[in-house]
Amino acid sequence: MGLLEANNAAWALDRKARAEGWPFRCDATLDFGRRELNALRDLWRARATGKAAPSRADFDARSLKPYLRHIMIIERVYVAPDRWRYRTRLAGTAVTEIIGDPTGKFLDQQLPPELLPRWTSVYDAVLDGAEPLRLVADFELPQLCFLRGEILIAPLADRNGRLTLVFGCIYFAPRRGKD
Repeated sequence: MGLLEANNAAWALDRKARAEGWPFRCDATLDFGRRELNALRDLWRARATGKAAPSRADFDARSLKPYLRHIMIIERVYVAPDRWRYRTRLAGTAVTEIIGDPTGKFLDQQLPPELLPRWTSVYDAVLDGAEPLRLVADFELPQLCFLRGEILIAPLADRNGRLTLVFGCIYFAPRRGKD
């Protein structure tokens, strides 16, 4: 997939978010405010050289050490033809300190039904578009409504080379009003 298609997928998701009133913005520029996310973006790109996306095996604990506390890996689990759910495979301690431990839980077990479509749309866009995205999200759950997250969300290949894993790295910060 070329940059134009990736940008179209990211901008399409951003337009949908605006139209639906979802509290996030999405883009494919991958120009992050946090230097850590820019460094991880560069690492993902280096590991993706020559393939659609790197695999989970392309990242070891040493290469991810600076980011491990902020990492999530989400798996697309097929439950029927053209039907899937998302399950959290791994969540770093900075994530679990904020949202609790979602490891092993499906997204529909973690979120209220009205919030589910926005997050599945993001994960679908990343996997179907085979390109990473930058997401800036204001969280809506009552226990998180004071937080904003800047997130690198990127596809990862599974052991069979299929794009079924979503790699995320999130840094939380207090919301600072409307941007």
